[in-house]
Amino acid sequence: MTTQLLRAFGALVTIAALVGACTSSPSSEERRAEGQRLLRQMSERLAAAQTISLTTDQEMERVAQDGTRGLERASVEIKVRRPDRFWFRASNARGLEGFFDGSRVTLISHSEKVYGEIPTPPTIDEAVDVLSDRYDVPMPVADLLTRRPDEVLLTSRTTGGWDGEEDVDGTLCARLVWQHPNVDWSIWIAKSGEPLPCKLHIVYKSRRGQPTATVRFVRWDLSAGVADDTFARKIPSDYEGIAIIQRASRVLDGQKADAPARK
Repeated sequence: MTTQLLRAFGALVTIAALVGACTSSPSSEERRAEGQRLLRQMSERLAAAQTISLTTDQEMERVAQDGTRGLERASVEIKVRRPDRFWFRASNARGLEGFFDGSRVTLISHSEKVYGEIPTPPTIDEAVDVLSDRYDVPMPVADLLTRRPDEVLLTSRTTGGWDGEEDVDGTLCARLVWQHPNVDWSIWIAKSGEPLPCKLHIVYKSRRGQPTATVRFVRWDLSAGVADDTFARKIPSDYEGIAIIQRASRVLDGQKADAPARK
């Protein structure tokens, strides 16, 4: 009996050792590989959709020139039709709305009753680059709507990867954490059903005060029919046009900047 107990004990020790070996923390290379795999899976699903309709809840931190911080919350509705149409509208104090028709982006601030037009190249990917790089318009979900989000999000200077699992509003998600010299970001991707983002958090390290943005994805529809009229700009007759010759984000935020030229 004693011999049997010793053998059983030995077997348990062996099993425990094997379990411990299997559950050891993954290496940085393994975390990166798994993060890349999950991003690629998400990217391929989004890229396969000809039309996308989604609703998000967003929190955007803004840092004034004097260092004062403010938090702006908005529910944002977005509609996309590849390769050259998108529309969005934010339900916040500024009531910002945007249209892209394949040749220009029209930005409207309904609270200020002003609008501006930005000429762009003909695709969503190129228009997003113009808004971000040339006019400094923050669009935290824009990269997810490009042709291949994983290729846009990850560069040779990006480090990080898979960082565990977490519940986001009742959905179990894989949490990916990434770092880049200009931006740190984390994304939560659903583990069951469609591999779509549930949450996104960004730290803009290269901007004044390193503001943050947090996005929760309330609804995704990758098969929605979107009418042509959705992307046709609709500007009330009493709105004033402004020439966007500086950073559009500053003009449409209502921050104090050099007075924009009037049309």
